[in-house]
Amino acid sequence: MENAIGDERVRSKIMNRLVVDEKLDANRIRVDVHGGKVSLSGVVNSPAVAEAVRAHARSVAGLYSVEDHLTVLNSNQVVTDEQLKWRVSNILLWSAEVDLRGIDVQVEDGILLLEGVVDAFWKRIRVQELASFIAGVRKTVNNLVVVPTRDTTDRSIAEDILAAVQRSMAIDVNNITLKVENGTVTLSGIVPTWSLFIAMEDTARFTGGVTGVRNLLIVE
Repeated sequence: MENAIGDERVRSKIMNRLVVDEKLDANRIRVDVHGGKVSLSGVVNSPAVAEAVRAHARSVAGLYSVEDHLTVLNSNQVVTDEQLKWRVSNILLWSAEVDLRGIDVQVEDGILLLEGVVDAFWKRIRVQELASFIAGVRKTVNNLVVVPTRDTTDRSIAEDILAAVQRSMAIDVNNITLKVENGTVTLSGIVPTWSLFIAMEDTARFTGGVTGVRNLLIVE
């Protein structure tokens, strides 16, 4: 009985997060939880929406695994590659977070190709997120290169990440191994919840000088 109550609490927390996310239609998504394991099913209209659903599920504390059975169905409306390119270019142009200069957008058969240069790793991820939410995009190939505008050393990057973690997270850093090589951060070790798993990755992404992130953390 206790397990059943715990599973229902986890399911309710996930559904609450899906409902308040305006990008999602929670009525088309089914969440089943059994023994701490979550199964996601239903229909979403883009790969980015599917990833948002998975992120909400993973962020719930106490969650051990997520099985993804979501189906991505784009709108029935026919959208040409030229229209998609125009829509992607416009959403990037109007975004206050990224600078479209240095970014080249190409679309072929609904597959979006992003090339060019950005000055921070989080911007590389954000450009892909913004573009992938557009209905009609079947897949996104992100070839953006990160070229930081200020000089940083691998050691300074590691120190900045550790300082941020110690300031904002209730986590034993002795259980975490942090390696930085040529700007690429590798996280390994053990964290107690998926929410801390995601928070660690986000901290690395938003640290100045980072050009890539490999998250090898284990949730136990």
